[in-house]
Amino acid sequence: MPAMATSFCLILAAGCATPFDAPPAAELRASIAQTVRRELGPQGDNPPPPAALSRHAASLDFTAARLDELNAIAGPAAYEDRPLDAGADLLGQPAATVSLDLAGAITAAVRHNLIVEGASFGPAISRADVDAANAVFDWVLFADAEWNITDAPFVGTPFSPNVANAQDLTGAVGVRKELPTGGSASISNRLTYTDDTRANLAISPDPSNRADIIARIDHPLLRGAGRNTTLAEVRLAENAQATQVQELRRTLIDRVTETERAYWNLIAARRNVQIRQRLLERGIEVRDVLKARLQFDVRPAEYSDAVARVETRRADVIRALNDYRKSSDALKALMNAPDWPVGSETLVTPIGEPPDEPVTFSLFDAMASALQHRPEIEQAILGIEDREIRLEVAENARLPRLDLAAQAAFAGLDRGVGDAYGQIADRDFVSYLLGLEFEQPIGNRPAEAAHTRARLVRMQALTDYRRVVQNVFLQLKGALRDLETNYTLIEQTRTARLAAAENLRTLIVQKQTIQSLTPEFLNLEFTRQDSLAAAELAEIRALADYNIAIADFDAATGLTLDRRGIIVSPPDADALLPGAAPAPIAPTEAQ
Repeated sequence: MPAMATSFCLILAAGCATPFDAPPAAELRASIAQTVRRELGPQGDNPPPPAALSRHAASLDFTAARLDELNAIAGPAAYEDRPLDAGADLLGQPAATVSLDLAGAITAAVRHNLIVEGASFGPAISRADVDAANAVFDWVLFADAEWNITDAPFVGTPFSPNVANAQDLTGAVGVRKELPTGGSASISNRLTYTDDTRANLAISPDPSNRADIIARIDHPLLRGAGRNTTLAEVRLAENAQATQVQELRRTLIDRVTETERAYWNLIAARRNVQIRQRLLERGIEVRDVLKARLQFDVRPAEYSDAVARVETRRADVIRALNDYRKSSDALKALMNAPDWPVGSETLVTPIGEPPDEPVTFSLFDAMASALQHRPEIEQAILGIEDREIRLEVAENARLPRLDLAAQAAFAGLDRGVGDAYGQIADRDFVSYLLGLEFEQPIGNRPAEAAHTRARLVRMQALTDYRRVVQNVFLQLKGALRDLETNYTLIEQTRTARLAAAENLRTLIVQKQTIQSLTPEFLNLEFTRQDSLAAAELAEIRALADYNIAIADFDAATGLTLDRRGIIVSPPDADALLPGAAPAPIAPTEAQ
């Protein structure tokens, strides 16, 4: 085989796979599957069909007309057209408000939330680490030059000069590359110009030009060989990037869930203000009646008790307004919207009422969805893969070191540079080198210890995975139980509110028909007003908690983003660096 072809084949051979590339570990997948089967239990073999939430309504035997009348006294419909007096803000100005629905709140949080924005940098940073790991295998251009002038004495004979007087000019240029299979290859060209001016010394050619073209490969055959070992850092960097993408998904799920929770809490806080304000108005009416009867059958102590109740309700209104403003600020902080920063005094007014439609669910389907979509589980699997990669490296490090070195050198020497390279083209002077180097530590204890450690760390990662799956299923079941409980509580609290409204309506009818209003009667009216307000607060709290439970259930199954039409598209470095507007995600429409 011609010499140049031989050197080229050496470099190509270095890029081929070796028989030391380890196959994927089957026991890894088997352990993960066993974990899933264990957590799913018997239902995994024969899962029940999905079922819808159900609740039983208490029978109050109210006609449709009576229900309309009671809903006008209390409940969501009673506040549809009722304005809310929020008072003055921290600047002493009337409160400015902005209406916002849930979809708008989620979209703002996804686009502008600072925690989401911070998490969006993670994948881009990890992408740079992947590029850096791959850059190890890029071609490297190298060059050097040296000019050496020699003018020095040395021991000679009477017939030869004892003074060295010469100059050398040497330059080299070449390329080298680390190979994915563990070795390195290089091709270099070196040119040396020599001019020897020693007296009484005849050399030929003088001056001279020597050209050398060298193709060399160094490659391990055992320890350090194989793509699984050499590309370990690249694979680890890619896993780190995938982990950061999952961390971004996890952050988005958490922020969307928090935004929904804050939105429903804001609705409950606003309704709390309305209920407290109406309760105060009803109390003022009763107090004024007692005040008008002070000269007749109302004792001062009874009137003072009514005043105390009214002022207590007024204090409750003040506290409710404070809670409402805090809830508004909490939602604004999550959204971080440019138009309504958290520092502004704009009060967010939520639109609509919390829905109470039943949710269809299947525990088995929910568990399967969580296994497929939860970022924590994907991160745990990536952690296992990282340990598997490190174990492969540790297994390779146990092998003896057997390194191959192969080189082909083409040389030419003549007075002219072109003549020297002509000799190389004619392959007049070709040298070869082939070498092997072996090394094996006696006992090999460091490598064996590292291998044992890698095995233990991988087993630890499998245990961590089982723990993550268990925690995910525990969270999922808790969310599902909250879903069932709060859906049932909606009907119970609604029934209690209707009953309390009927009690107050009956008392009002009696108040309009009887001739004499006793202090005891009016005290009973105070009590029933309090009971009705408490029932209203319990109902709105049950509605808010039910919708919060839906958000928590979606987060537990990992479907928060899918069900709200949010597409995770991590930005690259160009989009995040100064001069570009970050766009960490692309929400199509928050549902």
